[in-house]
Amino acid sequence: MPHLGIDRAEGMLDFWGEECRQRHLVRYQLIETFQRFGYSLVELPLVEKTELYLRKSGEDIVAQIYDFVYHNRRLCLRPDVTTSVIRAYLKHFPVGSVQRFCYGGTVFRHEPTTNHHQFTQMGVELIGSNRPIADAEVIYTACAGLAKIGMANYSLVLGHIGILQQFLRKLNLSDRLVGILLAGMELLHQEGGKQKLENQLRENYLTKPETQQLAEVFGVMDEVSAREFILELLSSLRIEINGNRDPQEIADRLLSKLKHRDQTHKVLKAIEFMERLVQLRGQPQEVLPTAQELLNEYEIDPQPLRELNQILQILTAFYGQDHLPSYLSLDLGLTRGLQYYTGTIFALLDQRGNHLGGGGRYDDLVFTLGGNCATPATGFSLNLEMVCQALPPPTHPIISVSMTPPKPELIHATIEIAQQLRELLPVHMALEDSVPAGTFMISVAGQNQCHLIDRRTELTYDLSVPQLLEFIANQL
Repeated sequence: MPHLGIDRAEGMLDFWGEECRQRHLVRYQLIETFQRFGYSLVELPLVEKTELYLRKSGEDIVAQIYDFVYHNRRLCLRPDVTTSVIRAYLKHFPVGSVQRFCYGGTVFRHEPTTNHHQFTQMGVELIGSNRPIADAEVIYTACAGLAKIGMANYSLVLGHIGILQQFLRKLNLSDRLVGILLAGMELLHQEGGKQKLENQLRENYLTKPETQQLAEVFGVMDEVSAREFILELLSSLRIEINGNRDPQEIADRLLSKLKHRDQTHKVLKAIEFMERLVQLRGQPQEVLPTAQELLNEYEIDPQPLRELNQILQILTAFYGQDHLPSYLSLDLGLTRGLQYYTGTIFALLDQRGNHLGGGGRYDDLVFTLGGNCATPATGFSLNLEMVCQALPPPTHPIISVSMTPPKPELIHATIEIAQQLRELLPVHMALEDSVPAGTFMISVAGQNQCHLIDRRTELTYDLSVPQLLEFIANQL
């Protein structure tokens, strides 16, 4: 018979039992690792003002977040922790000061690639330093966290968003179009990705040749003359206009569309560069020389490559060897789909290619959120759910004790023995006849006498209380 209760909200997650225990253990180990690198633990509100995220990402973010009005205040469930950390930094610390923070917290947002809208982010933020050692420290801290929890088979991919940003700035594209192209780099990693990206751009930014010719005609006219020409054309052709829009509004809309479409040749040039950039991936010693040639060809400042090279050299010191680990590679087409990154970025993937987390440099975010000066910053977050899913099963199962319901005359003795056992391991005292599965099942037969069943071997033992405690201790 189906239950008549209320189900959880769509996209939300429940955790219990062994899965919940593993999550808490991983959280503890990650936070402990972050703190060993000097990061102070912070706890921040689950609810933030929506304006905080509108400043960071614009109105487009609204479709991805849980946005609501409460007592005439526009609020939302936080979609990421980084923004909350920067908000708290601006409130409690001098802008420009170097600060290190770490955190673990739940975030909520609609992700197009998954049915889950609830995630747990574990990460760090290093604010106030633009030195390459800051980037290297953040990258290594993420890897040290994964090593601490026993993650062996994963890959670390480094890139630099500055290369593509430089090229797109040279083309003088609109901010909105730049955002679409940056997000589109992820598509170019897929088969048929170029066609998908062009399809996305076609409605507003790519035109047929004949439409492009019309855009070029209006391009040599000033806006007033072009508007008058369109109004005259509409009038002379006696085109009947239905709906609520007047001719002036139609002329303005047409000019706006043609202005967007006048960027067709720039967009195609950008896609051509992006296709070449996305091919630059592999081991650093192979990628960097080829990347230098590409930047020379397009007359792009090689500073991003110099920064990457410095970070790679510092990472060798963190790893304590004269070469980088084999799981590290470069991908100069990496963007992570977020516009606020400004420099080095990185992604962490499990052996199946699933994203465990990532991060990078975001030097504009402090100023965007209200800082009175530009302040460099870098950080990362791990997706706790994905990390736990990728971890191998525990090699040593949890040892626990289940105690059968005590007889009335032995309640005090049973409680006393259970309390002594709890100093060693988890103990569940059953209150009904059904006893939950534990490694050992114990029933109290007398004031100093216990009957024990080892459920791993089905062997039974009759033991005094001191013998029982010694036996259990030897199993741990």
